[in-house]
Amino acid sequence: MITREDIAGRSNGLKRVEQRQPHVTRHTPFEDLPQFLSVEEFRAFVGIGRSTVYDLLRRGKLPCVRFGRVLRISKDALRPYLAVGNNTEEGANGQK
Repeated sequence: MITREDIAGRSNGLKRVEQRQPHVTRHTPFEDLPQFLSVEEFRAFVGIGRSTVYDLLRRGKLPCVRFGRVLRISKDALRPYLAVGNNTEEGANGQK
């Protein structure tokens, strides 16, 4: 007789493919970022949409490096976006 425990312990040979979450978040310290970020990591860190990142890349507003078919964004390319983020926290006249 087959029990539920037997069924639960069996593997049908198929592996579940789990989506990888980027290990970079908005709260990741800048020093801990990899030298080259994927589009998904850049998007998660800056807090913008995937389409927006590709639009910035297409228009040349965001420099990138191509490794074969893979696009990577240099950590140094983040600096202008960090400066913009700091300016938006302050008011238009420089006050918080």
